[in-house]
Amino acid sequence: MSDMGGAPTIERVWGEVIHDSRGEETVQASVQLTGGLVCSAAVPAGASKGKFEAATVDPKQSVDYIRDEIEAALKGKSPASQSEIDGIMRELDGTPNKARIGANTILGVSMAVTRAGAAANNLPLYRYIGMLENRTGFSLPIPMMNLINGGKHADNNLEIQEFMVIPDRVPEYHNQLSAGKLIFSTLGQLLRAVSPVLAIGDEGGYAPVLDTNEMAMDFMRQAIVQSGYKPWEEVSIGLDVAASSLPATFEITPQRYLGLLRDFPILSLEDPFDEEAWDEWAQFKQQMEESNSTFKKLMLVGDDLYVTNPERLKTGIENKAANAILVKLNQIGTVSETLEVVNIARQAGYVIIVSHRSGETLDDFIADFSVGVGAQFIKTGCPNDNHPERMTKYRRLLTIEQELLNGRTS
Repeated sequence: MSDMGGAPTIERVWGEVIHDSRGEETVQASVQLTGGLVCSAAVPAGASKGKFEAATVDPKQSVDYIRDEIEAALKGKSPASQSEIDGIMRELDGTPNKARIGANTILGVSMAVTRAGAAANNLPLYRYIGMLENRTGFSLPIPMMNLINGGKHADNNLEIQEFMVIPDRVPEYHNQLSAGKLIFSTLGQLLRAVSPVLAIGDEGGYAPVLDTNEMAMDFMRQAIVQSGYKPWEEVSIGLDVAASSLPATFEITPQRYLGLLRDFPILSLEDPFDEEAWDEWAQFKQQMEESNSTFKKLMLVGDDLYVTNPERLKTGIENKAANAILVKLNQIGTVSETLEVVNIARQAGYVIIVSHRSGETLDDFIADFSVGVGAQFIKTGCPNDNHPERMTKYRRLLTIEQELLNGRTS
């Protein structure tokens, strides 16, 4: 794989414009090592974005920046030097939020380099990411599957953006995925009984028109039961409120959320308040924990609040604002910075949820990433076979599960 017996180094770097699951342009970056090995990575895009996310540029500009600046800067570098390579690209950019070259540009190259480092070491990607973290034991994350889409992810009247099922007490990943697929199918039958024409949202879930958000949760609970599972004892519900994107008519109060937690088997509540409402987050976290009479730790998840940014996460930890974080590589723009955020979160005792974006690609990087960093959960949309951009991640996790069960390393 290398030239003249030495360790392989980066020989070429290039980008191309591809299309994501919404049909919008995005960038795919490729790295070629001496010896001919080529590894690529594609960058997703979100519809519902936190205002503090790293900046992006037009994908055509990304291709130009990779060709004109990044390739020369990385040529001859070892793909194993992840943090050095990410640092070089950040210095090239020269702005605090990657506004010149773009987080999308930098991340594509960063992920392609990680893949190349894994291949050069003859390791599966998850084991290589584990090696970057000094991790040797691996387990599968529990999927949080978005079965009903609302908010900015669908053209319907549901304000809450995601209604997820979480098979958190179903043993083993393949059984959890099967549970999610069965509940999705059952839910479709229930919804079609009241709405014969049933739209599909950005993340592959149903996008029904219902009178209230609570009706969506009722349908989810019915689908769990009719699929043969026990709500809460085996399968829970997760909500992504995406408060920063809510219409003014939506009532954002601690009392409303506490009522939902009381009335439905909700394990995870994401972004219930605005991304700058630190006090509300902290007060609600205390109320949520004090009123929790169940045997589970309820998750208050920061996504727009943290945007996978180490400084914002440190602020949240100081403020006791949440107890879980959504980790999205493209919110910060490099693999090494994302690893830094994961480590800060882990040291603070946070639950780590690795997440996709609503505008996805066929790239399954986050499946390996979630296993490599030891994330407890993964969000990658609805297990809908008509949405391969979601299913590639779920299927990659099945492959990893088999490798771990069989004790293989490659």
